[in-house]
Amino acid sequence: MHDSAIKNFCVWARRELMSEVERRCALYDISEHPENPKDAQAVGGRVLSSQERKQRSDLLRKAHDEGYDTLVEQAAYTWFNRIMAIRFMEINDRLPSHTRLLSGNDGSFKPQALAEALQVDIEGIDRAHVAQLVQSGDDEETFRYLLLAQCAELASCMPTVFSQVGSSMELLLPDGLLRAGGVIERMVEDIPEEDWLEGVEIVGWMYQYYVSERKDEYFASKRKATREDLAPATQLFTPEWIVRYLTENSLGRLWMLNHPDSTLATRMEYYIAPDGDAEADFKCIESPEDITAVDPACGSGHILVYAFDLIAAMYEEEGYSRRDIPRLILEKNLTGLEIDPRAAAMASFALTMKACEYDSRFLRRGVRPRITVLSRIEFDENERDAIARTMKDQERIDAPFLLEQVDLLDVLAHLDEAGSLFAPTEADLGSVRAVAETVMDEADMFGFSVAEKAARALAELEPLARRYDAVIANPPYMKSGDLNKWMVSWMSREYPLGKYDLCASFIERGLLMAANRGYSSMITMQSWMTIPSALGLRKVILSKSTIASLALLGAHAFNSISGEVVATSAFSLVNKARVTGFHGRYFDLSEGKNEKEKQQLFKEQYPGKRVCQDTFAIVEGSPIIPDFTDEVADIFAKTRPLGDVAFSKPGMQTSDNDRFLRSWHEVNHAKIGFALSHESATKSAYKWFPYNKGDGFRKWYGNNYRVLNYAQDGEELKYWITHNPKDPTTTSWSRNLRNYDYYFVEGITYSAIGSDYSARLNGAGFLFDTKGPTIFCNESKSLVCSYVNSSMFNFFNRMLTRQLTKSSASINNVPWINPARELSSRIEQIGEKNISLSRIDWDSYETSWDFTDLPLVRYRDSGATLAQAYETWKIECNERFYQLKANEEELNRFFAEIYHMEDEVPIEVPLDKVSVHIVFDSDDDVPGELKGGNYVRTKADEVKSLVSYAVGCIMGRYSLDKPGLVLANQGEGLPEYLQQVPEPSFAPDADGIIPLTDVEYFHDDATGLFVDFMAAAFGEEHLEENLQFIADALGGTGTPRQVIRAYFRDGFFADHCKTYSVQGTGKRPIYWLFYSGKKGGFRALFYMHRYTPDLLARLRTEYVLPQQDRYRTQIDVIDDAMATADRREAADLCKRRKKLADQLAETVAYEEKVHHLADQMIEIDLDDGVKRNYALFQDVLAKIK
Repeated sequence: MHDSAIKNFCVWARRELMSEVERRCALYDISEHPENPKDAQAVGGRVLSSQERKQRSDLLRKAHDEGYDTLVEQAAYTWFNRIMAIRFMEINDRLPSHTRLLSGNDGSFKPQALAEALQVDIEGIDRAHVAQLVQSGDDEETFRYLLLAQCAELASCMPTVFSQVGSSMELLLPDGLLRAGGVIERMVEDIPEEDWLEGVEIVGWMYQYYVSERKDEYFASKRKATREDLAPATQLFTPEWIVRYLTENSLGRLWMLNHPDSTLATRMEYYIAPDGDAEADFKCIESPEDITAVDPACGSGHILVYAFDLIAAMYEEEGYSRRDIPRLILEKNLTGLEIDPRAAAMASFALTMKACEYDSRFLRRGVRPRITVLSRIEFDENERDAIARTMKDQERIDAPFLLEQVDLLDVLAHLDEAGSLFAPTEADLGSVRAVAETVMDEADMFGFSVAEKAARALAELEPLARRYDAVIANPPYMKSGDLNKWMVSWMSREYPLGKYDLCASFIERGLLMAANRGYSSMITMQSWMTIPSALGLRKVILSKSTIASLALLGAHAFNSISGEVVATSAFSLVNKARVTGFHGRYFDLSEGKNEKEKQQLFKEQYPGKRVCQDTFAIVEGSPIIPDFTDEVADIFAKTRPLGDVAFSKPGMQTSDNDRFLRSWHEVNHAKIGFALSHESATKSAYKWFPYNKGDGFRKWYGNNYRVLNYAQDGEELKYWITHNPKDPTTTSWSRNLRNYDYYFVEGITYSAIGSDYSARLNGAGFLFDTKGPTIFCNESKSLVCSYVNSSMFNFFNRMLTRQLTKSSASINNVPWINPARELSSRIEQIGEKNISLSRIDWDSYETSWDFTDLPLVRYRDSGATLAQAYETWKIECNERFYQLKANEEELNRFFAEIYHMEDEVPIEVPLDKVSVHIVFDSDDDVPGELKGGNYVRTKADEVKSLVSYAVGCIMGRYSLDKPGLVLANQGEGLPEYLQQVPEPSFAPDADGIIPLTDVEYFHDDATGLFVDFMAAAFGEEHLEENLQFIADALGGTGTPRQVIRAYFRDGFFADHCKTYSVQGTGKRPIYWLFYSGKKGGFRALFYMHRYTPDLLARLRTEYVLPQQDRYRTQIDVIDDAMATADRREAADLCKRRKKLADQLAETVAYEEKVHHLADQMIEIDLDDGVKRNYALFQDVLAKIK
């Protein structure tokens, strides 16, 4: 299937159809506030027919009641849906006329029905009218008439997709249906016919793609999900192989248990047969007519379509007539429930098309799929009065009075949100049924209205009240924190075990909906298997049901979802049929990078590992572990948990990271308190303190990026937590500041989010986040750090925490064996060495707060050239890299032997999992395994670090004569520098403004100062050689100075922003770029810590205005030269003059902006951070991209 073509078309078609529908609305003055009255005889000078008036009136009512935007959205999708359905039918020869309506027999956009309009056999067509249209030569009107006639004919057999003649939506059918580039032409031309022939699943994909922009808009808004948001936000089309796994191991398994000699197993590729008589007590199914299945969130019907095929095979095996099978399946076997009427219409269509494969005359048989749309049902005041008047009549009926059923009325009013989660009782059904039976005696409009609503409610509630042999679903995924207030409250009351997520509530609902010894097969978020908040749900499942099979899919199970947002598992449970000692079949497919790889892994692991469900209780929290073989269970049973000797604690939530967190380099360095105890920090005058927030993959040491405003023991933070207007329910700061007694205590921190686990030692003085939990040790920290960074620990940890967020509970439950004394000592030595190797690597780069000097510059003391210094540094990095790799592998071997798991865990450490830097001369030298790795650097990277360090020395942040930071506090300048470095070998720039120019206009431009730095750092004797080395590494054309100048002008700031960026925080540059615009009229760097309120005035008078004068002078010189230039020279001069004139004009406009800001004498506070301070000058600074 051509996924990209289909997606591109559907996204475009939605926009196009909405635009065209809006044009029709404008033509008929349809809006929430129309200019013409509802019963207008004419609009815009156009006289309306009686049918148009009726249609317009109906559409105006919808616009008023539901909103204009909703009406447009509905109309656009209505026509997309119908055109798509007709396209599928014509290609698969399902149209009753057997005549193509949208294309020609040759596949071209030349509708066969239009060419044969006088002969086409469409029921209800007015042939005389068609003849008039054909005679008039108006192909557009002829085609429009035929399309509407075809919709009317199909409405009799598929009323949820099509509608009868005269429907109000006809008025909004777009014009220009035959135009080139229109929706129909592009549907015909863009989507190959073979895609339509692969099966009716294409309509499901098209619906998902059609609503994808609506889904993206919701997630970008970050709002709580409204009833309108729920359907598009949770729409997710299930991959074919997963649909088959779920269906074959529920419906298929139940059939095979009852009919062991059936040949059905041979066509079920993903079916897992029970072991012997392990499942002896199964539900009895004698005939295919007895088996029932429901998809409680059926979407566009993908699961139901495959279930249809499977059940059809059962009927055929039992000798039923092929013609009767579709009717029997749709009447007896399959039920679909859905809150989205658009998706439900597609499900109904898909099942109808599937029925047509078995019975070519099925459309004439009057059978409808049992797809129920769960809709909002409310009774207004007048309708309630009508119900109240029937109270006496209802006394003879043994059912509660509806108006007294407050909870029932409430959920009916929100049924389009609660959907299949609502489980009505017999009393609920009785209340509604009583109203339906008695209210008709109230012979007024309100009585009829109540009767209609009661009948609808009954039709929607009855399938919810039934129990089914198989519940098969890909339910919606949405955390409770993203749901609206009503849903959160209702779910908390009705689904206390699964209330944390919609999909968990559906797991709970599946157990209620499935019959005893029936099956509940779902694909859901995998978090329910391990997280503490799902413990109650797990206990119910493990104590009352049997897990027949489970496939841990992990991230990337859906190709239509990018990133690692959704990690899932698929499973089949036997409801209320607990079998002691039962070994289910388990698959771990989490290593697969996409749908195809996971599908292949399933086949390779088939029939799965045998895991005894009883053993899950061995581990605290009863996590469901696909790898929990009897051998592994024995280790857990005979050892103590890690939490006994080293316990993980989650940290705090600030409730406003923008307010309280900074990258350490943003703030006054003198205000940061390092390596303090809790008591010392509280008594100190420091404002900022080191803060762990996890971040990316790195072992042993590092990821020290952030500081937290925790002055006076977090006084401001504590106040904010209890006074946050977005969280009025929090009245105690301890709710967010978890594990307060462990603040500032030395420990081992790790990244709580991500597919790979990595832990780092952090010294005393750190605070920590929920995303950067800390392990506090009773044993040696280097011993524990060695264990938690081993493949043995990772083996256990991945069992216990399959979700992307690693909980402290799962870390604490990992088994711990204390090594023998001699081995423990050796492990500690290696661990300490690894911490040292990682720390040296981390501190070699200027983003470390313990950075002292650049290694390339450090080697200048030996008189080496830059090339020699680079080679020395490269060797050092690479030796450190491979030493760490070897050390980690030795630790892996030790721990594998301790746990007797040598054959189960990998010993070798992949190159891309070694988390110190390795250096290559070029990208071409990087092996495939390391390409794109975070710890891979090239000669170019090292040279760029040298340039960055040089800029730091030019600005006074660093010095060649003093290790570490020099100027790192607000407003410091040259006098403060000279106090620390009285006789510098290289002095920083006096004003900290460094122009970046095309040519050398200023004596202190970046290129000139950099050359001076290189001479001071490496000596004059090697200057030109070293500049050539730099230019070669950077790449480019021209002399070394020209290449360096081009890098400063075009590349430095982007690289600087990348260097000073932190995951989840963004780019926080400390050197800011004054930037006049794309013409490059004026550019200059300055160091934010050296900012003073008069800086902009100096920038204007000493740099911007002189630059204007230089441009004018050069233009004058060119004008003089033009007088004597030949044609070729004149052309070059004209080109150069235009560039200078553009730069001058840009600089003149820029000077006005600078002048405006300079007059304001703006003060900044470094504690406000880069984001806020940079915004103060955004009109004169380059955008941070």
